[in-house]
Amino acid sequence: FATLCILILMHAYNCRDARESVFKSKLTDNPWLFWSFSFGVVTLFPVIYVTWIGHIFQHTAISWEWGLVFGAAVIFEFGYEMYKLFKRRVWFAEDTKRLRRNLAANRARELGECSQ
Repeated sequence: FATLCILILMHAYNCRDARESVFKSKLTDNPWLFWSFSFGVVTLFPVIYVTWIGHIFQHTAISWEWGLVFGAAVIFEFGYEMYKLFKRRVWFAEDTKRLRRNLAANRARELGECSQ
């Protein structure tokens, strides 16, 4: 439960930009996202550690499992950043080539129309 909550909250920050790294942006650029993230992290602890709330959600306190939570978060973030790096390097290069071809075709078309 804790792993899924943390990963979903991290995914919200990762979805802010499809290509740029989450580490290049300021966390407080979007105050709604910042406070939602903060609220999600803060409410995670009572669900896990307050006995009567944990009973409602059928959770018990965790100890060493926090290592798994943070390990999964690091692996997730590393994978997502590698995906964004791939998008920047490969797809951006393809987009640039496509734009240059379209620009050259438009120029050729304009030159052809001007000479007639």
